[in-house]
Amino acid sequence: MPGSTLESATAEDARSVRPSGRPPSRRGATVRRVLSRPLGLVGLALVSVAAGTAQFADRIAPGDPFDTSAGPSLSPPSWDHLMGTDNLGRDLFTAVVHGTRTSMIVVLWVVAISSAIGIVVGSLCGYRGGLVDDVMMRVTEAFQLVPRFFLALLVISFWGRGLEKIILLLGLTSWPFLARIVRAEAIRLRNQTFVESARSVGASSARILVRHVVPNLLQPVVVVIALFASRVILIEAGLAFLGLGDPDRVSLGFLASNAQQFLRLAWWMAVFPGAAIALVTLGLNLLADAVNDALRGTR
Repeated sequence: MPGSTLESATAEDARSVRPSGRPPSRRGATVRRVLSRPLGLVGLALVSVAAGTAQFADRIAPGDPFDTSAGPSLSPPSWDHLMGTDNLGRDLFTAVVHGTRTSMIVVLWVVAISSAIGIVVGSLCGYRGGLVDDVMMRVTEAFQLVPRFFLALLVISFWGRGLEKIILLLGLTSWPFLARIVRAEAIRLRNQTFVESARSVGASSARILVRHVVPNLLQPVVVVIALFASRVILIEAGLAFLGLGDPDRVSLGFLASNAQQFLRLAWWMAVFPGAAIALVTLGLNLLADAVNDALRGTR
């Protein structure tokens, strides 16, 4: 029949028209916007250098950071010792490299633990609401009131110092702020059209959370995680500065603490560890700002 012939021809013409390329995804657009910002590039470069230093610390500085025979004590920066030596003759460059690795290990694990707890708690509270929201928010507020340094003193007094204890302490007490951000996003998303559509076809609450709510709240959460990572570095350095770090691992906070009594004799003992802390923190903050600006531009 002529009508069916016309319809089949139209269908063939439609199939023959191929798009020249897929439209850019939101993720790709976000990455391009981040890379187009000079401060974003600086932040990405600083974070990449810190991550590379942590990954290849044994190759960059293969010596033992606790080796007291590396050189003469309080030796200024030179070709033999790029960052000088400390009061015991330990090479400061080796110590800073391995201290950066310690800081990045703490950041990685603390962010992973706290992000997992914060996303689960926040998404459940925001999506379910009601009694679940009330109870879990009261628990969140209780965790927010816990003083980390006092708790660290208690933990170290009972179980001793160790990197794994610091990671667990910070990871299990640092999730409330992220949970509140996730909760606010989940409240906004639970009444969106795509969530209502999934609910109308009989999708379970768990499926809606995993397939629809959580993927759509991850982008704004990335900014919070990047800012939180910079805080973790400062908290870990502060604990090590007070002597609460792992005695078997060199850390940037320990190096800064050890330099206090030698500020007038050996400026390099304080400058280089402090600069490492400042640059990594600056890189994370610049990267978070760039991602935040990029996400606003893609919405």
